[in-house]
This record gives sequence, structure tokens and C-alpha cells, in this order.
Amino acid sequence: MNEPAPRPEGLPHGPSTLPPDVPDLIGRAEELGAIVATARAATAGRPAHGGTVVIDGMPGVGKTALTIRAARELAGDYRDAQLFLDMGSHADHGAVMSPAAALGHLLTVLGVPADDIPAGLGERAAFWRARLRTRRAVIVLDDVLSSAQIRPLLPDTTNCLVLINSRHRLAGLDEVRTVSLDVLTAEQGRSLFARALGDERAADEPLAVSTVVRLCGGLPLAILIAAARLRHRPGWRVTDLADRLADGDRLLDLLRAEDRSVSSALLSSYARLTTELRRFFRSLGEMAGDRIDLAAAAALTGVPENRAEQALDALADRHFVEPAEPGSYRVHGLVRAYARALAHGALTRMWPVEPFEQYARERGGAA
Repeated sequence: MNEPAPRPEGLPHGPSTLPPDVPDLIGRAEELGAIVATARAATAGRPAHGGTVVIDGMPGVGKTALTIRAARELAGDYRDAQLFLDMGSHADHGAVMSPAAALGHLLTVLGVPADDIPAGLGERAAFWRARLRTRRAVIVLDDVLSSAQIRPLLPDTTNCLVLINSRHRLAGLDEVRTVSLDVLTAEQGRSLFARALGDERAADEPLAVSTVVRLCGGLPLAILIAAARLRHRPGWRVTDLADRLADGDRLLDLLRAEDRSVSSALLSSYARLTTELRRFFRSLGEMAGDRIDLAAAAALTGVPENRAEQALDALADRHFVEPAEPGSYRVHGLVRAYARALAHGALTRMWPVEPFEQYARERGGAA
């Protein structure tokens, strides 16, 4: 019997559950470089951040795509295992994975028989860390809700790299490097749109492409959906798409492609807010521009300035708003449009199969 050919030196040889690479990753060279630098520093024995990187940002900004690209680029340095685990914090089924369940899954992928996996969380965490001390592994924890959810999963060795992505700012983790993703620049957005469209229409109408990217706010998810809508309408010009997106009342409805939409991405985060924060967030739909200070927020929402600051900080921790200078916050145009649609009840017309109110109740309380 012929022996199997050995794998070429440098290629991963352990279990790998990484998803396929995402081809449409544009404008993330700096962030990717920061992740690679952190990993290489840990490998060289200079772990300034403990070999753990958190990628955070608003829904649809491309956190998972960047995380997968980084894990695949670094896979050759972590040959014993390349693991991907969706923590389910914003999944449609609403079931957030517990730390104990996550450890059980990861240990199973490493080949540990189910009967050998300890029952208690503390014992599982210790067993998991012991298994990793002699391995070089890259571990991707996708869609994390909180620091507490994944703290027991973090190795106690710099042999391993942990890549975490989250819509929340995970301030409860120590000795980690945080990479926060912003929306794409105008040039990057145009490149992404042209690549996703895949025909000459983008080159023929550069001004219309710029308009589409601006109306999408540079958000990769929105740009990809807009390009997909045009790609499946060969008789349309880019101008036709731009004209439709310019109708503010239809913008969110148009940024939908089968099971992907900007509204559903924002909804899955909105449904996890408290009732008070949801009410405050809806009021932001009446903003005139993309910035708001504490006095304006207090006047708009009808709460004292100190309460407005607390609410805005809580929304900033979830990337619904972004801090600017002290006392001032930026709100993305699509986030404002979503808040306005919630306030005016427009989203109920966009969910013919599963009404928004029912979905929101199942995901965390009444709308």
C-alpha cells in the first residue's frame, strides 16, 4: 500500500474549521498588518498583547471578513489547529453560545472524546488550556457578545493566537490588541462596488458610483448589497440605482438581498438594547446631521444631559454611535435612517413574513 505523501513544510496539518476566504476585502491593509504584527510579536516572544486581537465595529463593516483573512494568512504559523467558532450573539435563532458549550465544541474539534470532556466550566477551561500548551493554534471567535462570554476560552500560552470579533467594545479584556474598523473611504468604496458589480457600468459612470457609495455611507455590507441589486438588473445604469437609493424613504428597503440586509444587521443589535436605550435610539432618527452633542441629544430625547451622555456612551460601546471630541458623537447615515424608520413605524412594512415587533420581542423585548 502506498504511503500518503507528506504535506509540504509550512502548511497547516491540524484540524481546520476556518470558512473560505472572502474575496471582496478592500481597504483593510493597515488593520491586517496590525493583526499580523501582533501575532508575529507573540511568536517571537514579545507578546505585548498576549497574542489576542479584538476586531470590533458596527454591523456590516466587515469584521468577520477581516478576521478570516488574517487567520488564513497566519495559518502557516499555527500548524496544529485553525479553529473557527460562531458564538451566535446576533444570529437569527437568538441562541447565544455559552462558554461551556463553546469549550465543549472546541475540545471536540481537537479530537477529545465527549466522555473525556469535563462537565463544569472551570474544569473545561483548565482542560482546554492544558491541551493548547503544546500546540500552535489560531482560534477565531466570531460574533462575541461580551468579555465574560469568551474569557474562559482564552489560552494561557503565547503559542496560540486568538482573533475575536464583536459589535461591542470588549473593555473587560486585559492584554489584548483592539483593532476598530471604520467604514471605507470613498475610493475604497468605489473599488469594492466596481469589483462586486463585475462589469463595465462602474467604469462608465464614476460619478454615479460615488453617489451610491456615499448613500451607502461607505459600509461594506450596504455597498455589496447595492452592487448585487445592480448586477442582477443588467438593463439598469448605475444612475438608476443611485436615483432609487436617494429616496430616503426607500433606502433601507433597497439595501436588501435575499437574507442579507442592512436593516436585519442593525435589528439584531437593536433587539439586545434595553427598553430605555431603544427609546433613546429611536429619537436619534430625528437628527438633522451626522453629529450630535449632549445638549442637542438631551433636547431631542427629553432626558437630562447626564442621562443622555450615559445613553450615548452605551450606544457607542455597541457601535451604534461613534465618539468624536468629548461630548460629541457621530451617527452613521444608515443608522440614522434605521432609527428614523423605527420611530415612524416604517420597518413593519419591510417584514412581510416576520413582523419587526414579533422579532424584536423574541430577541429581547418589545419594540
